[in-house]
This record gives sequence, structure tokens and C-alpha cells, in this order.
Amino acid sequence: MQTLSKILLLLMLLAATVPAQGVEITAGGKSKKVKTVKKSKITYFSLNDFASKFSLKLTRTAENTKFELTTYSKSSVKFTAKNPNAIVTKEKKSKTYKMARSAIKQGNDLLVPLVASKDALSSAFDGKYSYKIPKEDATAKEDKGGKKDDKETNAGGKDTKPGKQSVITKANYDQKANGLICRFTYTGEAAKIQHSIKNENGKYISLTIENCDITLKNVNKSFSSGPVKEVKGRVRKGNGELMIYLNSSYSSYEVKRIKSKKELQVLIYSVSESSADPVKKKKDGSLM
Repeated sequence: MQTLSKILLLLMLLAATVPAQGVEITAGGKSKKVKTVKKSKITYFSLNDFASKFSLKLTRTAENTKFELTTYSKSSVKFTAKNPNAIVTKEKKSKTYKMARSAIKQGNDLLVPLVASKDALSSAFDGKYSYKIPKEDATAKEDKGGKKDDKETNAGGKDTKPGKQSVITKANYDQKANGLICRFTYTGEAAKIQHSIKNENGKYISLTIENCDITLKNVNKSFSSGPVKEVKGRVRKGNGELMIYLNSSYSSYEVKRIKSKKELQVLIYSVSESSADPVKKKKDGSLM
């Protein structure tokens, strides 16, 4: 009996020393560490802790199933347990964002999927919302591969200079269990590459290349499954644009420029933090 008591005491001490999980969230210009939990390798954050840390008004129903968070700009976002919809209300207009995962009730708290709720919360905070998962977290693809989500960067690098006209000559699409790899072969320098998320007749990834033509028949393609509906190309004012239209299973994306192969690679992920990586990478960061 004494031995059993010692074992139980040891287990309690070990449990007490396990650090609480958390993620750094920035909202409205402030950054705070918010409590998180993992369920089936998906990271959820505590809505109660989020509201408390940022001093935000949080209302809920008596059953603790429906929660409404009011932001600094007086916008609000509603989450419901066992429901993938997040409803953002701004200036008396509401928009529904469908998350890849549903929120989960835990006592009087609501656990909200961190990655899947980003679009809704970013809208509610007028774009002033982001999170940073620690690099040591092996399941956080956002920091492992430098994945970009709704950001605009120069994939060509600062030293890229415009030269003679480039041409996107062909495309290769490799469907994976949890994503899609798009490989675009080009000629010339492919200078000043910009990419971002846009909404114009549907949500799509816009990849623009300055002074570039596109062989459309070798690029345009539709998909019946996965995170991408369709890929289209167009040329406007001498600049080429690749448009990758997304469906509801889209999570995030990454762009790479492989100069040695004269290839642009766009990696589109269907679900973040999944146990199955859609793209395997070598240790040096180049793609297999």
C-alpha cells in the first residue's frame, strides 16, 4: 500500500511539472501567449483564455455551446460547439467562414481550431491577427517549411532583376493524399514573382510574374478532388498570372523557386497539422 502511494505521488509530481501548451497570438497590435491543447494532432486554443489575455468581451449561452467574441473594432465573431462555421459581423453585415475543424466544448470553455479559424479572426480584427507556433513543435508546418498563408512576398529574392521576357511553357500537377504540388517550368529569368490570396469569382492563389507570357493550353487544368478546383493562366499588360482556385478543404500554401531547374513550385495543403505530409523535403530544403 505504501509503495502504491509513492507511485501515485510520483505520477502527480510528474504531471505538475509538464509545462502548459501555448501559442503566441497577435491581435490588434498586442501579442499574448494563449493556452492550447492538441486533439488528434490538431491544435486548438482556449477561447476563454484568448478573451481574458486580450481583455475582450466574450458572451455565451447558458449551455456554453455558443460563444460571441467582440473585438477592438467592435466587430464580432461567433463560434458554436460541434459546428465548423465562424460568423463574423462587421458594420451590421455578416459573413460565414467554414473552418476545416469544428469548435469543441470543454466545460465552460470553447476550444477553437487554431489554423482553421485564421481567416475568420483575421477578418474580425481587420487583418491585424496572426499566430506563431514554436519551431520545436514538430507538427507545426507553418514554421517548419516557411509556408506562406495569405501573405505576399517576392519569391525571386531581392537580387532578382527584370530581364528579357519569360515564358511559362508547361505545368505538372502531382496530387498527394493531403495536398497538391504544382510545378511550372519557365524560360528566361522569371523576375519579380509575387503571390497572394485573392477573392475574385472565388478564392484563389495569385502568382504573378513580371514581363512573362504563359502557354495557356499547357497550364489550364481542372481537378475533381483535393484542395484545388482549377488552375488558369492569363497575361495582362505584359505580366503573366497563374490563378489557382481553391475549394473549402484548402488550408495554406507555399511557393518555391528552383533556379537550377527553372521551375516554380506551389505546394497547396488541404489540411494543416495532418499526420500525412503532402510533400516530403530533403534536409537542405530542396524538394524531392
